[in-house]
Order: sequence, then structure tokens, then C-alpha cells
Amino acid sequence: MEALHGAVGRQPAAVEPRDFGRPRRLSGERRERVARAVRTALPELEAQLGHLLRRMVRSELGAIGELSIDGYFSTLPDPLAVLTFRAGGHPAWIVWESAAAVACVEQVLGAPEPKPLERALSAMERSILERVLRLTAERLCAALGLSNSHNAVPAKREQLGTWRDAGERADPHRVSLELLLDVGGLKSTQRIYLPTNEFLEADETAAPLPRNAPLPGHLDDVRVEIAVQLGHTELPLADLLALEVGDVIPLDTTSNTPVTLRADDRRFAFGDLGSRRGRLAVRLREVSTETKGDRDD
Repeated sequence: MEALHGAVGRQPAAVEPRDFGRPRRLSGERRERVARAVRTALPELEAQLGHLLRRMVRSELGAIGELSIDGYFSTLPDPLAVLTFRAGGHPAWIVWESAAAVACVEQVLGAPEPKPLERALSAMERSILERVLRLTAERLCAALGLSNSHNAVPAKREQLGTWRDAGERADPHRVSLELLLDVGGLKSTQRIYLPTNEFLEADETAAPLPRNAPLPGHLDDVRVEIAVQLGHTELPLADLLALEVGDVIPLDTTSNTPVTLRADDRRFAFGDLGSRRGRLAVRLREVSTETKGDRDD
């Protein structure tokens, strides 16, 4: 009776809808690895976008899916706001809502009241949009271990290219990532389409790392310097030489922006500033074991 009474009122577990007409190629483990890598890259992307757009930027990873990109662009309404680029040598795209793209371009140009209107962009505005979307492409490709090149915002639909442009290795299957953005209160979604076979090849060649593997005994006493990076900025050489005691240097970050943790000059975690027992401290938010592309040049 107690068991039956405890079962009353329980809600069934949510079941993820699945369209079996669209087969998945990525394992659940690989999808989770992709999600962790993308979330780790978001704080730095927020800082870079905020610096360029001069607005507070917040981002969140939405749905991760898979689809065939064949014929997809014929379904998109005009005007288009799309970045074309190469990820791992394959065609890839970022599709942004036109109204949000227009408003962000106007913010970069210094408009006092940017208006989220759906309209075609001029050549100069497309070059600015390319700078904005290229940040997303570069940060996500770096986090996922993919090369990035040939960024452009085409003016015409026929300039978007197709999956067939990859040649003999061409494959229409793509991993789709939703990036939910909040730019100074303006909310929008960027949809990123990356080549699926690049993730599959990475799975086949990468040796799995054991979690929490015990440290070899001879390394127990090795000391590693951990650095916490609050932010960075760029100064002209003349301004740098003119610095005096008491001068204030503004950083490209805010008080609630996650800080970056580095070991041996490699980024390995993000955290939030706080205090513990009267001392400055960092609470870890994201920890990543992937180090490819993390070292500064």
C-alpha cells in the first residue's frame, strides 16, 4: 500500500521526440562532448561580441541536432543574414535572424537607437556582419578542434554554396547547433551547421582518455602554476609608455563575466570570482580536458 501510495501523482519521465526518418550519426557521448566544448567557449565569445557590439552579451547553447543540408537554403525567407565558411575543409554556415543582424550591425556603426528591421544589407554592412559572425565561427571551431577559413557574408542566395563544394568527400549531413543570444535585451538565435563527418573522423582517430585517471606517483610533487585571467585589452604603444602609478586601465569584461583559468599557459577552466574565508577565490564553472588550440601564440 505504501508503494502504491508513493506512485500516485508521479509524472512520467520526459521522452525526447525522435524522427526516425532522419537518422543520427553521432553517439550520445559524442553529442555531450560537443555540448561541453561549446559551453566552455561561450564566456570568451560573449566577451568578444560584447566588446565589438558595445553591449552586454549573454549566450546559451540551445538544441543540438542533425539534418541534411541539401535544399535547406531554398526554404529560408529573404533577406538573408548568413555567414559561409569552411570548417575542417567542408562548407559550413551560420544563419542569423535578419532583424537581429540588422540591429547589431547598426550598433557597431554607432546608431543611437538600432532598429531590428528585416532589410537587405549594404556591402559595408555585410562586411561588419561578417566580422560579428566570424567571431562565432572561430570560437566554436577552435573549441571543437576544427580548422576555420573562407568567411564571407554573400549578397545573393546563389553565392551561399552547397555541400557539394567539398568535392570527393562531400556529404550533406550536418550537425546543427542553436546559439541563443541576448544582446542588450535583444534576443535572437544563431543556427550553426557544421560537417558531421569531421566529428565522426575525430571519434575514430582520437584515443579515449580515462576520467579521473590516477596520477603517476613520480608526478605527485610537481608544482604547476595556475593563473586566473580577469580580462585583457589593447593599448597603443604611446599610451602604454605614458602609464603612471594610479592610472586605471579598463578591461573588456564586466564584474560578473567568468574568469579564465590557465595552467602552463593553457586554458583549462572557467570560473566565477568570489571569496572564501576572507580570501579572494574562484568557483569553477566549466572544466575542459581538451587542450588543442588553447595555447596563446
